[in-house]
Amino acid sequence: MVIGEEILFKIPLIFGKLDNINNQEIVEETLKIHDIQRRVSDDPSHTSYEDYDVDLFPEFEKVVSNIANDLMGHTGYKECSLQGWWAHITEPDQSTDIHAHNPDDYESTCGFVYYARVPKNAGILKFRWEQPNETTAQLYSITPEEGQYIVFPRYLSHYVTRNISNEYRVSLSGDFSCF
Repeated sequence: MVIGEEILFKIPLIFGKLDNINNQEIVEETLKIHDIQRRVSDDPSHTSYEDYDVDLFPEFEKVVSNIANDLMGHTGYKECSLQGWWAHITEPDQSTDIHAHNPDDYESTCGFVYYARVPKNAGILKFRWEQPNETTAQLYSITPEEGQYIVFPRYLSHYVTRNISNEYRVSLSGDFSCF
């Protein structure tokens, strides 16, 4: 169920809450991948260092289906298909560098993130956009909550501030192609 939308610089962010998801199962499945070190990148300076290759397990599929249905109901898209996905585990004292989701992939329409575990002080999601002919970038911040998802244009740069909690923050991310 979509619970709100913000227009940023004429760029929509859609956010919602999923109540029918077993977040504990997502955390357990994701941490199994963490334990066997299926990182997208082994380079600690790479923005994908906190990302993990994960197979689509049933609860992840449920997240994807719910977000896609909400997105279609809210926007009028007739179909949204998953183009790529990964898990994101941010350990204490880690942050995520600024990046965009596949900015050269013109088949993907939007990216998403779903938060399965968000300890207090585990970081803030920040979107960054530069307006033409302006010298400073614009920022919009969201403090994530468990069970919350955010959908955004795949080209929109974003990052997550440092996790200053003593626990892992766990989220699922991916890209949709919608039409």
